[in-house]
Amino acid sequence: SQIDLEDRRFQIRLEAGPGQLQASLDREGQLVPVVLQRARPRRRVIDGFRRSAILQRLGKAGVSAMTLEVDDDEALRLAFVFNHERKTLKPVDRWNSIRMLAGRGWKDAAIAQSLGLHPTTVFKIRRLYPNTKPVHRGVAEGWLRPSHLRALRDLVPEKSGPDWLRRIRDEELSGQRLYRTIQAAQRRREPPFVDFRAGGAFVAR
Repeated sequence: SQIDLEDRRFQIRLEAGPGQLQASLDREGQLVPVVLQRARPRRRVIDGFRRSAILQRLGKAGVSAMTLEVDDDEALRLAFVFNHERKTLKPVDRWNSIRMLAGRGWKDAAIAQSLGLHPTTVFKIRRLYPNTKPVHRGVAEGWLRPSHLRALRDLVPEKSGPDWLRRIRDEELSGQRLYRTIQAAQRRREPPFVDFRAGGAFVAR
């Protein structure tokens, strides 16, 4: 059966370089099967995006895989569970998992119960990074990366976030360049810099 490696609807990890996995696969071969969702015309990867891509680069004819008869919601939940059990998820990946489930209409209580998390934990994870529809759209479309999210979280008040999102997209700013550009604008007190005043209010200069 064929696998659609371009379909990444269940890929919750935003930072997923080959790391030590490529050396392990090259040396020992595939020890853990890829998990697939049965779909037409080609099956979709639930867990094992890196394994599949690396084995393809290594010239392997195929992958060892198990195929599940599950809907999209269950496939997304399983993608989190498999990665969570291996302790490979970074905070930004946990945030992305919850973002993806919320985007499918899931409420925090349902997400918490399904992922085996406390509702308070879900709430805290959602607040790790900017939690707006434009941010979610940028992540889903692939032009907003973890380095952008960290810069926006650390340096940009929510009121001025949309201005920087437009610049990230239109100017194709890298995360490092975004950091430097924001810091330069703050030093010059240029828009869209917003000053934080005592009392919890953001006041634009």
